[in-house]
Amino acid sequence: MKKTLLMAVAAAALTLAAGEARAADYAPAEGHGGWYVSVFGGVAFQEDMTGNYFGSTNYSIDLDTGYLVGVAVGSTLWSDNVRGEIEFSYTNQDVNKVSDESNNGDSFDAEGDVSQYFLLANLWYDWHTGMGLTPYFGGGLGVGWIDPNIKEVDGDDDFLDFSKGQAALAGQLGVGVKWDITDDLALDVGYRFKAIINSDLSMRGDDDNDNLVGTDSYTHAVQVGLTLGL
Repeated sequence: MKKTLLMAVAAAALTLAAGEARAADYAPAEGHGGWYVSVFGGVAFQEDMTGNYFGSTNYSIDLDTGYLVGVAVGSTLWSDNVRGEIEFSYTNQDVNKVSDESNNGDSFDAEGDVSQYFLLANLWYDWHTGMGLTPYFGGGLGVGWIDPNIKEVDGDDDFLDFSKGQAALAGQLGVGVKWDITDDLALDVGYRFKAIINSDLSMRGDDDNDNLVGTDSYTHAVQVGLTLGL
């Protein structure tokens, strides 16, 4: 899954870069062309985040269902069907428990949350049906940041304390459909699979030598937004 995602988003990013270089040679198509801004929000479902501690202990972080918000600015590129955009989005989810997978899955009740920030260059392909509905698919590549705030409930704070994060490679794949409300305004309903690859979370936050390494993050999000033509 990880290699497939990276290959897909890398291809999308390369195509986006090529399209931006050629965009000056093409006029936007009538009816759907030009710049736009999108705002969106939705529900985020996080797969368990796992990592390796001190080379032998595997921890798993279980998160509750959370939320997603974001904004994107983009434009059509070399055809009416292809558009590129820059997206900034944010997810937040409360922590449920932390498990020691190296010790028969023993778990610790925990409190706090995990925030994630994404800055992505996206490329989308639109299929114009002529009926006011536009299905699309695509993806993006960029950077993500995981910001943890996790402590054990009624436990030793020096033992379980995630309080620092790290930026890492991020990407997403997505599908959706836009419904034209007016000539300049559309409702956008979509699904996103977001990933942050190999981010380190610090354990016992004041000691930079105690890291939970290899904490890949995979998030499934269902979102609803509005897209306004500029």
